[in-house]
Amino acid sequence: MHRDGRVAEYLRNFVATRLPSLDSEDGPGLVLRTGQTWYMPYLTDELMARMSTAGMADAPFPAFLKGPTITVSMPGQGRVLGAVTLVRSSGTYTPVDISLAEHLARRGAAALDNAQLYSIEQESALTLQRSLLPENPPALRGVEIAMEYRPGTAGTEAGGDLYDVIALPGGRVGIAIGDVMGRGLHAAAVMGQLRAALRAYALEDWAPAELLSRLDRVVDSLPGLHLTTCMYIVYDPVSRRATVSNAGHLPPLLVMPDEEPDYLVLDPGLPLGVGGAGAFSETSLELPPGSGIVLYTDGLVESRRHPLEDGMDRLRRGLVRAREDSATADAGTPAAGVPSPGSARALLRQCLAASGVAVQTDDDTALLVMTTYPSRPALVDVALPAEPESAVHARSALARILAGQRLAAVADDALLLVSEVVTNAVLHARSDLVLRVHQEGDRLRVSVEDRESARMPRRQTPRDDGESGWGLLIVDVLAHGWGVETTGDGKRVWFDLMIPASGNADRTLSR
Repeated sequence: MHRDGRVAEYLRNFVATRLPSLDSEDGPGLVLRTGQTWYMPYLTDELMARMSTAGMADAPFPAFLKGPTITVSMPGQGRVLGAVTLVRSSGTYTPVDISLAEHLARRGAAALDNAQLYSIEQESALTLQRSLLPENPPALRGVEIAMEYRPGTAGTEAGGDLYDVIALPGGRVGIAIGDVMGRGLHAAAVMGQLRAALRAYALEDWAPAELLSRLDRVVDSLPGLHLTTCMYIVYDPVSRRATVSNAGHLPPLLVMPDEEPDYLVLDPGLPLGVGGAGAFSETSLELPPGSGIVLYTDGLVESRRHPLEDGMDRLRRGLVRAREDSATADAGTPAAGVPSPGSARALLRQCLAASGVAVQTDDDTALLVMTTYPSRPALVDVALPAEPESAVHARSALARILAGQRLAAVADDALLLVSEVVTNAVLHARSDLVLRVHQEGDRLRVSVEDRESARMPRRQTPRDDGESGWGLLIVDVLAHGWGVETTGDGKRVWFDLMIPASGNADRTLSR
C-alpha cells in the first residue's frame, strides 16, 4: 500500500513479478522460512540486481525502494502465516520502529489465524448439519417434494432445524419438520438423534399423534433440556387426505387450487420435552390435485427486523401475489430454467421470494414443500439395459409419443435431454434403467431410474477436454425444472418441459 496511487500500482506489479521463494536468503522468503525479522538499512547494488526482473530490466530502479527495508513475520499457531514488508525512501528504522512493526504483525496474524479457524469450524458445522438432513427426496407417486436448508449468520452456522420425507406402505408419504432449541454443534447432534428416532417410528407406521408421543419420550430421555417443536403429516394420495399432528411448531401454509393461500387452523400442541402428558391431537384435511402444503421453521418468517406475526403475514401475502402474477402470465411460455408452474420447486422458490429470505439469514431456515397431482398412467414406461445404445432406444420411445401437434413443439429439447440423462446413467450407474414419461396438464415430465444410489448426479463445470461435464449443464439450461429423487434401491433423475398452448415453442432461453 502507498498513499500515491501510481506508486501503489507499481508496487503491485513489482511484487507480482517477484514472488518470494522459501529458499531465498533475504526478504520475505527468508522471513517465511525462519520466522525471524529481516532488516536492510539500504539497498545494495547486489540486492538491486537480484530484485530486477526481465520486465523491468530497462526501467530505472525507483528511488523510493532504495531506502531502509524491514520484513517481519506473521506468526500463527506454530507456523508462519505470512510476512509484512515496510519500506522507507530515506532515514532508518529504530529498534522502537522494529518492535512496533513486529507487534502489529502479530496482531494481524492473530486476526488472520482466528478467521481461518472460524472458517474451518463453520465449514465443519455446516457439513455436519447437511449430512444429518436428506439430500434428495424419495421418488413418490401423486406428490412432488422440494426441500431446502439455509444456514444462519449467527454462531457456527449449525443449528437444530430438521426435516424429513419418508415413503410409507401403500404409497403414502410422511413429511416432518422440527426445530431443536439452541444453536451450534450440540443442537445439530440432538437434531440428528431425533430425526433418526422419527424416521424409525414412521417406518413402523405409527399414526402422527402417536409418533409425536413416542418422540416426546425420546426427548425427555436425553440429558439436559432440549425444547423441540415438531410437526408430522401423513398423506395418502389414494384418498387424497392428510393427517396432521403438531407439537408446538408453526402452522403449515396451505395452497389450495381455488383458494387464497392461508395457514391451517389446528391445535398447536405443546413442544416436545416440556414434561407434559405427551398427548397430541390430529387434524385431517383433503388435499386435492394441485394443492400444496408448506412446512417451515421460524428462520423463514422471523428476524431481528421483523417479528414472527409480520413475517407470517408477509409470506402469505407474497404467495397470494405470486399466484396472481402466475395467472396473468399463464398465456405466455415460462422461461427456461424456471420450475414448472405448480411444481414443488416453484412453490418453494415463491416462498423464499415472498418471505424476503436472503442467501443467509439471522437464524437457520428449513423449508419443505409438498404438492399433489393426479397419478395418471405413464405415456412411456420401458426398461433399458446399461448399454450405450440405450440412449438411441430412449430417443425412439420418446419420439413416438411426441408426434402430436402440441408435444411436437418440445420434441427437439426432449430428445436431446433424454439422451443426456440416459447416457449419464449408463456411464455412472452401470445398472438397468427405466424410462418413464408423464404428462400432467401443460407439463411433460421425463424420468430415468437406475439402481445406483452411491453417486448422486450434480451439475459440474465442463472439463478441459471439452467432452465431459456438459450433460446436466444442458439439462439445467433447456429444462424448466429438474431434480434427483431416491428410490428404494437407487435414484430417479427427472426433468420437466412446458408444453406451449400452440404448436410453436418459445426457444428464448432466459433466466
